Amino acid sequence: MQRDYFCRQEFMKTGKYLSFGEKVRAILARLFDVLNQEGVDFVIKVGRGKNEIITLAYDEKATSNIAAIYIHKEHIRIRLSENDEAKVADTGEINKEAVIVLDILDKYFEQKREKRRFSIYVYSDIIEKLEVMAQAENKKVNEIIEQSLEDRTKGLFNSRRHKVEFIDMLKQAGYTENISSFDKKTMSRVAAIYLVSAYQKEYLRNEGEKFSIICKGEKTAFGGPVHLIRDLDIGYDDSHVILAFAILILSPTMNSESLIDIMQSMNESTFPLAVNAMKILKGQYMIDTNSEEILTRMQVVEI
Repeated sequence: MQRDYFCRQEFMKTGKYLSFGEKVRAILARLFDVLNQEGVDFVIKVGRGKNEIITLAYDEKATSNIAAIYIHKEHIRIRLSENDEAKVADTGEINKEAVIVLDILDKYFEQKREKRRFSIYVYSDIIEKLEVMAQAENKKVNEIIEQSLEDRTKGLFNSRRHKVEFIDMLKQAGYTENISSFDKKTMSRVAAIYLVSAYQKEYLRNEGEKFSIICKGEKTAFGGPVHLIRDLDIGYDDSHVILAFAILILSPTMNSESLIDIMQSMNESTFPLAVNAMKILKGQYMIDTNSEEILTRMQVVEI
C-alpha cells in the first residue's frame, strides 16, 4: 500500500513536489526551513484528488493536522482553521515573526504538549466548591483544576505571538536596552505596548494593519489603525476593550475609577492582561533583554 506521508527530505524528492512551479517550491522550502529552525518536527501528508493539497502534521502523530497548504501556480494558501488562512506569494513573506508562522508554531506546540498523571490530596470542602464551579460551567472538576493550573503558570504572555509582537513594538519605541529603574512615563508606555501587542493579529485581520510605534524626537505615538482610538467602542470585542485600557493608561488624566470601570467590562481573556499591565505600570516588572520572558519581576531587597 502506497504511503501518503513523508519527512521533508523524502517529500522534496517526490514527483508531487517536483511538479510544483519553481516559485512555489521556493516558498515551501523557505517555510520548511523556518519551521525546522524553530524546532518544529513535522511530516508532510500528500492529499489525493484533483485539489493540490499537502498537510503538515506532528511527526509523532501523522493523523494530526497542523496546517493545510493549498498549492496554486504562483502562490500557496496556508489554512489552519476556518478563520485562519493566509496567502503567501513570495519567500520574503516567510520568517519567524510572520503571523501565519506564529500561528503554526502555536498550534504545533499545543499539540506537542504531553499530559502526565499526578495524584494529590485536596480538602473535601475545596472539592465541594470545585464541583459547584464545574456544574455552573458545565465542565468536569478535573477540567476546572487544569484550567486553574494553566492560568497560574502560563506567565505574562498569552502566546508566542504575543511575546514576539511585544518585543517588536518595544524596538520600534527604542527600548532595546534593559530597563531596571522605575520611571512612570516609561512604564506606562511599556504597559500599553504589552496590552496592544496581545491583539495585533486581530487588528491586522479586522483593519488591514497592525499598530506600530512612531517616535519623533522625545514624542512617541501610535501608528496604524489610529481611527480606532478616536472612536473606541469597548462593547465591540476584546481587542477594543484592551485598546481602550491601554489608551487610558497613557492618559495624563488617568484615574483609578476609569480603570475599574473598564476592568468591570472585561472577561476571562482580557482581565488577566489588564492585571498584568497594572503590575508593569507599578514597576513590579522590568525589561530584561537577556531573559527569555523579556519582562521579569523586579527584585526587592528587604533591609
